[in-house]
Order: sequence, then C-alpha cells, then structure tokens
Amino acid sequence: MGFQLGNMFVAPAGRSLIGASLAAALGAAACAGLPPGPPGWVGGDCVIRPLEEEPPPASNRAPMLRIGLPEAARLISHHADGDERIVWPHVDETLVATDCAGHPVPSLASSWTHSDSGHRWVFALRPGASFSDSTPVTSAAIRTSLHRRSVGGAPVDSVTETGDGRIAVHLAVPGVQSAAAFSDRTLAVRRVTPGSRSSVSTGLYRMLNRERDRVISLQSVRTEGENPGPAVAGRVGFRPTPRLHFEVLTASDALNALDIGWAAVLTRNRRVTEYASGIDRLSVVTLQWDRTYRLLVPDSSGSSSEAPPNHILETLARDAVSAQARAYPGTEITGEPKLMCEETSESAGPAVSVAVRRILYDGNDPTAAELAARLVALTGGRAASVDDGPTDYFRRVLGLEGRPEQAAKLRASSISAWAESQRRSRSRSGGSRSDGTTAYVSVSQVAAAECGRLPGYRVYPLINTRLSLIMDGRLRGVFLGAEGLPMFTHATMPAP
Repeated sequence: MGFQLGNMFVAPAGRSLIGASLAAALGAAACAGLPPGPPGWVGGDCVIRPLEEEPPPASNRAPMLRIGLPEAARLISHHADGDERIVWPHVDETLVATDCAGHPVPSLASSWTHSDSGHRWVFALRPGASFSDSTPVTSAAIRTSLHRRSVGGAPVDSVTETGDGRIAVHLAVPGVQSAAAFSDRTLAVRRVTPGSRSSVSTGLYRMLNRERDRVISLQSVRTEGENPGPAVAGRVGFRPTPRLHFEVLTASDALNALDIGWAAVLTRNRRVTEYASGIDRLSVVTLQWDRTYRLLVPDSSGSSSEAPPNHILETLARDAVSAQARAYPGTEITGEPKLMCEETSESAGPAVSVAVRRILYDGNDPTAAELAARLVALTGGRAASVDDGPTDYFRRVLGLEGRPEQAAKLRASSISAWAESQRRSRSRSGGSRSDGTTAYVSVSQVAAAECGRLPGYRVYPLINTRLSLIMDGRLRGVFLGAEGLPMFTHATMPAP
C-alpha cells in the first residue's frame, strides 16, 4: 500500500525508501496548490493519505492510536522546541495555525483582518469555540493568555471585544503584517482551572494522563461532525480518533513497536528506517531537515561563527551518528531555505588561548552524545595519532594542537536537558561567558538562526538531522502542520 503526498507517491517501505527529494519538496510541492490527481491522491493540502477509496466506518475504528516518538523527546513543557513539538498541537490552539509551508490557516479564529500598520488585528472566533471542559472561549481568556506576550516581536498592548463579538488584539508597535505571527506556540490560548494550577486548552484533544516525561495519553474532546478547528483537518474528512497514545521510544523499543503493529513511529535513527524497509505493510515518509547540531567553542574575543570544511562535515554526517544526517549545507545547497552562515570559512579557525578540557552535551540526546564522543576520539583518543583532516581541524578548533597531554585528557560529559536549556538561555541574553575550558555540542531548529553569534563562543555548525514517519498501511490521513510536523487529528485505523 502506498501513500500520496501532493503529487508524490510514497511507496511501501518494503519496496522503496523515499529519498531526500520528498524532504526538499514538502514545504513547496505539498502546499503549492497542485492540481488534483487520480482518485485517492491528495493535492496541495499537506496531507499524507493512502491510495484507497474510503476510510474505515465509524463503528469499526480502533479506539486508540499508538505513536512512538524519538528518544530525545521529553513531554514536559508546551513551549519546548524538541521532538515533543509533535504532541502539543493536538492539545493547544493558537488564534491562527500554519500549514506545512508556513501559510496561515484558521484555527481558534475562523477569519481575521488587520489595520494597514499592523497595530490592530481583529479575529472572528469559530462558532462554538470552547475549552476542553466545555467552557466558552471569551475575550478575557484570550487576554489572559496573551498577557505580556509578543507577536512577531511586537508586545501585546491590549485585548478587547468588539461590538459584534469579535476579538481585537492591539499591539504596542506596528509592523506585524502576517497572521502567521499569531501561530507561535507561546500564544496558545488556555484557561487556568479555578482552585488549581492546571489549565485547559481549546484543541482537539485533552491530556488524559502522563507518566513522567516519556508517556502521554490524549482523549478526544470533539464528536464526529463537530467543527474540528483547523480548516486543514476538515478538508480531508474529520473523524476523531478517541485516544492518542504517545510514547518516547529508544531505537530498540521502536523496532518492537513496529513488530507489534503500532500505528506510527517517528524516528531519527537510520537503523529503524532500514528495518521498516523490510516490512511490506509499512511506508516510510522522510520529513524535512529540521535540526542543526553545532559545536560551541570558547572564544575570548567575543563571538563569531564559521562552517568547517565540507569534507569534514560529510565525514561526521556519514560516520559519527546513527541519526539520518547530512553535512551542514553551507553555501552549496540550492532549492532550500538559506541555511549557511554569513561568515563561512575554509580555514581551521584561530587556536584558543586555553585548551578545551571537556565537551558537554544534552544527556537525553543520542545524536549530541555521539558527536561529542567522536570529537573526543578524533582529538584525544587513538585516532589522535592519525594525521587526517578532521583530526587536525578539531585539534586546532579546540586549542589542542601541539598539546598532546591536554588532548589525552579531553572528555565528553553529559548534562541534563534542563541545564542545557538554561545555558542556551543565558548565552542568548548575554549573561553567560565560558570559563575557556568547556565546549558544547548544541542543537537548534533549522529555521532558527543557527549561525547566530553567542557571547563568548565561536559557533561551528556541523550537521542537519531529520525525522522519518513510519506508518502502518491502514493508517488514514496524517496532516502535516507547522514546520512540516505530523498531526494525527483526523487519523484513523480499522479496529483489530
């Protein structure tokens, strides 16, 4: 069984593993308003859908979909920017959503207008808009949710209700001209439950239970036929799945989940996708390049950034990690968003005055751990005696050239995800400076300024990674939402 995305056929995994062409086309072809194809094709609405005629009848749908998440995901914060981003859009809604190409689409608001200056935006809420506890959405709730928030860099000044029941959002400064600015996850509309610290949202699902930071179950709060919210869901025939079960899986756990028939597994691990390619009932959809891993090296001169030579990056992408990876594209990639640093260089970079003693990485992220271990092996382990390009380059970058006794002492150390997020936050605000002996393997979203300068560090972007969505052939209609990430708001499977 194959799947159709825009005008591109995704073959069953047992016959073909889709290549990089789909990833490059997701943001363009899938959302470019392509002409309709034969029956069963999906044209231009950001939906992956099997080439079969009808979804399973309502009385014969599975009561729950089990979906595996990559092992670096942590199901704690709604505002997190890791792979847990896949979960929270099922629960939260913003006034406006975006599709896989970043185009604004209706969500909590069904339509909107704005002043020429962008100072004032007026939203018409969708009919019957309510929180998951059936409480109607009011201007007061929106005001509370947007209080002290910024929209596209413009602080929210006030939120009022117009005479015809619409919601007016006044911004402190002009300039916001695209409704997509209101789709930022920090602008999700929630209501705090009286007498408790918990909150309720307006999305298609509510959180049923959560086990630590690795397992979460969601319960549908919509009935069939009710307005599903985002217009993109309605375009493919909304049939809410009663429950969604998300679980963070290691690579080994992901293999087991595929064996026992989970609906979908999202993974960055090449071993898992290669295994899926041998199972006829599965299809593998390769998603966009979405993460950039960087080496942050102490730089007492302030901050700067440069991309290492491409042949070194290709070696890292091919040999250093188990994730689906490519060399950071520099200036040579065409047909994709501009990813290169402003100041790329083929030089090895200046030696730092103090040799780096340790490389820290997020202990929850296997790719960061693998990169840190490879850098240590290149510069301080047995490979340090080999006079090859990567070894020579990273010795100089880390200030270890001509210091064999220091190179032998270099270590990679794990830090918690919380500590890593705090370090990034302090660096962005200019409130942190390196002690000159600690480097970091850090990660950012591709859409972010991954080459942006950080106070006290020289930034070396290394590789990009991406997700693959492994789908059971019976799964119906997975929508690709913001950043090309899948949403299972209208996915169904036949009952076993």
